Amino acid sequence: MTSGNDNRLRRNTRLSQLTDHILGPVLRKQGKTFQDIAKHWTYIGGKAAEWSLPLAVTYPDTEDGQATLTVAVSSARAPEIQMLIPELIERANSCFGYLAIGRIRIDQSSAQIAKPSALAKPIPPAQWEIAEEDKTAMAKLINDIKDPDLRQALDAILSARDHATKTP
Repeated sequence: MTSGNDNRLRRNTRLSQLTDHILGPVLRKQGKTFQDIAKHWTYIGGKAAEWSLPLAVTYPDTEDGQATLTVAVSSARAPEIQMLIPELIERANSCFGYLAIGRIRIDQSSAQIAKPSALAKPIPPAQWEIAEEDKTAMAKLINDIKDPDLRQALDAILSARDHATKTP
């Protein structure tokens, strides 16, 4: 028989609901940038996400304001992740939409790196929808530009963006 003070869950509960309660304060202490990197690590890390793990994001006292991401890997994988650093920086910054991460530091001191869930799927890059009135306004602004090379480049970007948002 159960007593009235029984706090056990009587129904199925998502694992994310349980882990948010436990991991939430830790991730908040690390900051929003680290939270987003940890959440999207399967996309940012790509193939390296299986054998690497983000540890921390630190901000230097320099004026550029770009942070350093510390990634844990085993010593055997360190040369491989070093070759992937430009790609990792690009993917991390694409999640934020600005140059948030400028450098990646490799940490080989971690004993073992847990594999992420096999159910975790990478997040595709964001697709932006442009409203028709915005397209016409941008086209009008582009047509007012006097430099023909700049006008042609901006027109190509607008048309490429337009084709990327249309579904076949």
